[in-house]
Amino acid sequence: MGYKHLYYYRVGDPNSGASRFKEEWINSSINAQQYIKSIFANPSSALLRAWAFSNWHTHCDALNVIVGCGAETEYQDLYGRIKRICQEEALCAFSAPVSLQQKLRGLMFKISPYIASRIINYFRIRKFVKLNENKYKSDESSNSLHAAN
Repeated sequence: MGYKHLYYYRVGDPNSGASRFKEEWINSSINAQQYIKSIFANPSSALLRAWAFSNWHTHCDALNVIVGCGAETEYQDLYGRIKRICQEEALCAFSAPVSLQQKLRGLMFKISPYIASRIINYFRIRKFVKLNENKYKSDESSNSLHAAN
């Protein structure tokens, strides 16, 4: 195997998908869920419920990143698609063997995915990097590279 990062979700990493918005990181996480489901041989109903919760939770995490980074307007299609799944599939939290906190999260996302993301992000320890800050920093670093040459 090579050294290319494939999974971008380490909260302790300041460049991770857990704090910065990158569309490919979100799509990678969602595609990973679909791949996991595709390799199930003879899944039991319990396994499918657990996968449904994991898939829903991944979408909610992606929505938290989009909202936290302020990317809802620039990435309206992605935001709308993920928000819809977060709301429509929220009740899976009640059929999965998860904590009461996760069931409450399911209820919040069923009522309003945007408000749920705002509340969750408010209590998040490490804050998100806003989308325009990502662009500014990358523009700044490329400008410094051109100045050095």
